[in-house]
Amino acid sequence: MNTLTNREIEIAEYIAWGASVDETADKLGRSPYTVKNTLRNIYAKLHFNKSTELAAYMFVKHPERMIIENDKIGNVKRAISAITMIALIFLQLLVQPADMMRVRRARTRTARRMEYVEE
Repeated sequence: MNTLTNREIEIAEYIAWGASVDETADKLGRSPYTVKNTLRNIYAKLHFNKSTELAAYMFVKHPERMIIENDKIGNVKRAISAITMIALIFLQLLVQPADMMRVRRARTRTARRMEYVEE
């Protein structure tokens, strides 16, 4: 396998952390087309087809660049995940199982009435 240039490693690092092409382009101040083209060259050079293969390569061949302190994009995604989980827990506390049973019972009674009328 061929080695990557510094520019390719920089882009591969963001992709390995899970950043999209647009996020990578924004962080590096480059055009998304430049990032896509460079990424295409990386995949061709390393004979990869998927970003997961590139991520594994980066964590094995360049572990010094893949330290958690260097997490380029993960903090944002982690924060969004945490906010989503808090919102889901809050919603679950608002809708108690007893409330859900009342809705189900009401629907059942309505369905029975509809069946009786139709017969």
